[in-house]
Amino acid sequence: MASTKASSFNSNNVPGMNHTSGATDAVWVATEPYSNFPKFPKLDKNIDTDVVIVGAGIAGISTALECVKKGLKTVLLEAREVVSGETGRTSGHLSNSLDERYYELIKSRSSKFSFPFNSSLTQNIVFGVDKTKLIFESHQYALEHIGQVSKELGIECEYRQLNAQYIVNVTKNDSEYSKENDLKEEFEAISELGFPEAVEYQENGSLGAAYKGAILTIKNQATFHPTKYENFHRIVILAKMLI
Repeated sequence: MASTKASSFNSNNVPGMNHTSGATDAVWVATEPYSNFPKFPKLDKNIDTDVVIVGAGIAGISTALECVKKGLKTVLLEAREVVSGETGRTSGHLSNSLDERYYELIKSRSSKFSFPFNSSLTQNIVFGVDKTKLIFESHQYALEHIGQVSKELGIECEYRQLNAQYIVNVTKNDSEYSKENDLKEEFEAISELGFPEAVEYQENGSLGAAYKGAILTIKNQATFHPTKYENFHRIVILAKMLI
């Protein structure tokens, strides 16, 4: 049983600690203004609970919903207003694309990973095909799960699936084009993972007049309106907690 104590912290007294973590408003407030955001009371007393989740971003709110669905008494803590952190400022693109290419992960038989909070801490991580396949599958599951939750709960958050297209970062007539073009290798890597139907490679594709060259298409990616999704999500969780 977790025990949570109230604190005297007041976000109104801290610059930048109200609606957003950034210096400017996110583009999403144009169609989902702050007046639509659900309001929740401050924690002003000591309580007992099964689960405490710190941070009301998409990870925290998704975890809270799963806990509530399983009948766990859950407390979700947020220092600012709801949807005030990085989730409320995201691009809204849902993708299984990573910072590293999949072919790089497959080849990383014994690469070193540096922890972001302490670069002196490293860990040998061996990926290969099997672990890299799990990475691809888990990201695909996550982006599709948002669509499933939206459908199940009736959340109108503009969720839709679409393809993602990758191009070479220099033009085809550039002397560095062949060196920079690793899209075919990435296509072959995703196919090797067992998902040939998820990708398509064009050696001589085009995107209008702006680009001609190699194009890698990764199918069944998605996009959504993050604050519409999160605001409705919170209301549903609150309703379930009150039932």
